Amino acid sequence: MKKVDQSSAIRGASDEARVATASEVNRDIADEIARLAGYGTQYKQGVRREYQGLKSQLSGLEAMNLQNKSQQWSNFINNAMNAGIGFAQAGGAGAFQGWEDWWKKQKTKKVTPGQSANVGGITYHYGT
Repeated sequence: MKKVDQSSAIRGASDEARVATASEVNRDIADEIARLAGYGTQYKQGVRREYQGLKSQLSGLEAMNLQNKSQQWSNFINNAMNAGIGFAQAGGAGAFQGWEDWWKKQKTKKVTPGQSANVGGITYHYGT
């Protein structure tokens, strides 16, 4: 307002012109302050939207990670069951008979170092 008074005095403006100029300056200042406040609100809302978007993406990735872990454990369990079933079927068909016979013999005799055994065409040596 002081600057408006000085400028009006230099130009020789009337009191009405001085009041009109001061009113216009005050209106311009109020408009600029309102615009600045609007920019601040827009920035704040933009930051909030970006944060919520990133948080949503993180939640989605965490959910996908848990689904992948679940699928991997499911695969592991299925594979272990299939392996157990396969060994049971192979054992029932006599695939391990040579090992079973060898094991029964080993349980009944004492093994001394340097001894060897032939199981299914493979020779195993005990100690030296």
